[in-house]
This record gives sequence, structure tokens and C-alpha cells, in this order.
Amino acid sequence: MLVIIRGHLRNQNIGPGDLFLFFGLFREIIKGDSGFQYKSGTTTKHIIWGWLQIDEMITADTCNRQKYTWAS
Repeated sequence: MLVIIRGHLRNQNIGPGDLFLFFGLFREIIKGDSGFQYKSGTTTKHIIWGWLQIDEMITADTCNRQKYTWAS
């Protein structure tokens, strides 16, 4: 995936091959008569739900603005 980097990511020395992991705090639910509710007796869990691997990078402040109009 092409990643547009700005100041913070540039300062962290990220590069092609690096991974971003996306995780969150989740808890089991059930659908009851009045809607969704937490399932009794369950606990919260940290779960990885997505990832992104850098293939190519361009810098936001020096990229070709005509080629990458969406980066503006």
C-alpha cells in the first residue's frame, strides 16, 4: 500500500515493509428483544482487527500534487 507520510511518521523512521496493526477493545454481545446487549459473564478483549503493510512511501510536502491530488 502507498502511504503518505507527514512529520510524525517521518520522524519514526518508518519504511517499506513496516506494519501498522489496528486493534481495539471488544466484548461479546447478544441480540435480545430490546436490541444488542453485552453477553453476561464475558470480559473485554484486546483484538487485532486489521493491518497495513507499507509498500511504497511519498512525503506529503514534496509529492507531485497533480499526480496525487487526493494527498492535498
